[in-house]
Amino acid sequence: MGDKKIIWVKPFDPANHKPETEGQAGRCGWHGTNEGVPCGETPFASVKFHYADFQPVYSACERAVREISERYGFPIPPGH
Repeated sequence: MGDKKIIWVKPFDPANHKPETEGQAGRCGWHGTNEGVPCGETPFASVKFHYADFQPVYSACERAVREISERYGFPIPPGH
């Protein structure tokens, strides 16, 4: 599918996520859907990616935001 690229990172808002997704339900979709490991942490951000013809928006707990920042090189908000 090609390399993932980050389009935007916003404070978590369930409205940024499609119905019946972990983000819409207030769960961390980065660890759950993307990594396949359920996460009990509260989402901190909504992160929109682009690869191939797909533009998913993942909900991400604070730990996931740090992992995504390290992997894809975007700055995380101060204090997190």
